[in-house]
Amino acid sequence: NIKYVSNNQKIKKNEIDSLFNIIDLSMSSYIEDSNISLINNNITNKVDTLLLYVLKRSKIICSKTDGSFDVTVAPLVNSYGFGPQKKPVLTDDISLIVGCDKFKINRDLIFKDNSVQIDVNGIAQGYSVDFISKYFSSKEILNYMIEIGGEVYCSGKKNNENWILGISNPLKNPHDYIFKVPLENRALATSGTTRKINLDSNHTHIISPHTYVPIQNNLLSVSVIADNCMDADAYATAFMEMGIKKSLDFLEKNEDNLEVMFVYLDSLSNDMMEFRTDGFIGK
Repeated sequence: NIKYVSNNQKIKKNEIDSLFNIIDLSMSSYIEDSNISLINNNITNKVDTLLLYVLKRSKIICSKTDGSFDVTVAPLVNSYGFGPQKKPVLTDDISLIVGCDKFKINRDLIFKDNSVQIDVNGIAQGYSVDFISKYFSSKEILNYMIEIGGEVYCSGKKNNENWILGISNPLKNPHDYIFKVPLENRALATSGTTRKINLDSNHTHIISPHTYVPIQNNLLSVSVIADNCMDADAYATAFMEMGIKKSLDFLEKNEDNLEVMFVYLDSLSNDMMEFRTDGFIGK
């Protein structure tokens, strides 16, 4: 979903499609000859510029969150039925193949054991938003909203007012909003446990890099406002794994200028509750 305000510049759909093709050929694990698929199949260790940028930032966020965001969870994602390869739950020592330290980047090369697999789906949509945003800025279009799969970046204004984005009720229709937030030159990403579920097993798609199983806590969704959508996307996933208490402890440092809204089930009443950091304003 892309909207922009401009008097003299039009961007055509095929331009946007070509940008998506570039991204897919870099980091889509569903395309056999994408860069990430070739790396996972140990055909190459050469990393293109897009994937290199994403992997470097992923390692940084992995380190900051003590491993709650980790792109090496691909074997677990597949084993629980959410990846391109449907495989049974792993029986080997998973600690040998999952962890931020299981791959290294040197210049434009990645080094890992053959069994280590990379999955950037927890950050790629956010990066895609940023990638297309840069294209708009290069065309000197400064007032726009770009949304991909619920991850959004808003630049400038819409009719001299801030863009308004809705936070969905995770227990109801996605268009049933429980909170609306104004954004200008910032990104918003939401991660949750209620939209993507394996219907056979009832597992959520978010797999813990610590326990190696789908997360189990009282969080329903986490929405993160950040300066860029890649960070918002990755931190939303990390906070879902961390839970509210660890997330709030992390946010006391707030090195990356984040604002967060948690939607959760109260442990006593089982009612849906909300908590927002001070800078997560709206109505």
